[in-house]
Amino acid sequence: MKEDVSVESVGSESDIQALIKKLEFLERELADHKDQKKTERRQYFLFVWLMIVTVFLFVVVAWANPTIGDLEPDTISTLNKATNVVIVLFVPFVFGVLGAAARVLIAGISTGQQLGLIVSSGFMAVFSWIGIKSGVLIAVIAPHLEKQAITSDQILQAPGNFYTLALVAIFVGMFSSNLYIFINQKVEQLTVRRNSEGAGGSR
Repeated sequence: MKEDVSVESVGSESDIQALIKKLEFLERELADHKDQKKTERRQYFLFVWLMIVTVFLFVVVAWANPTIGDLEPDTISTLNKATNVVIVLFVPFVFGVLGAAARVLIAGISTGQQLGLIVSSGFMAVFSWIGIKSGVLIAVIAPHLEKQAITSDQILQAPGNFYTLALVAIFVGMFSSNLYIFINQKVEQLTVRRNSEGAGGSR
C-alpha cells in the first residue's frame, strides 16, 4: 500500500511540475504578445505623427509660397505621357497573363496556387513591350535584321504591328511561366530522389 501511495505521489508531482512549466510558457507567450502589441501601437502612432507633421509642413510651405503648386508645361506633358503609357501597357499585361494562365493550365496546375506567377509573367510581357517600343531591342537585333534586308522601320510600321506585339506578349508570358515551372519541377524531382536515396541508405 505504501508503494502505491509513493508511486501516485511521484506521478502527481511530475504532473504538477509539467503543469507549472506549461503555465510559465503561456505567461512568457502572453508577455511577448503584449510587447509585440505595444511595439505595433508605437509604430502606428509614430507613423500617424509623421503624416501629420508632413501635412502640416506642406500646408505651411504652400501658404508661404502660393505658386508652389503650379505645374510647368513640361511636367504636365510628362504626366500626360506617363498616363498614356500606363493605359497602353495594360494591353500587354493582359496578353501576358493570358499566355501564362494557358501555360499553367496545360501543366495541370491550379491557377489559384500560381496567381503570383501569372501576374509576374504579365509584368514580364509589359517589359518586353517597353523594350520593343523604346527601340532598344530593335537596336540589339538590328545587325541580324540587316543581313536579311529588313529594317527596323519596316517592323515598327508594319500593318500587323499590333498583332505581332500581342503575340510577343503572349509568348513572353508563356515562356516566363514555363521557365519557373520547369525549374520548380526539377527541384522537386531532385528533392524526391535525394529523399528516396536517404531512405534506402538508412535501410
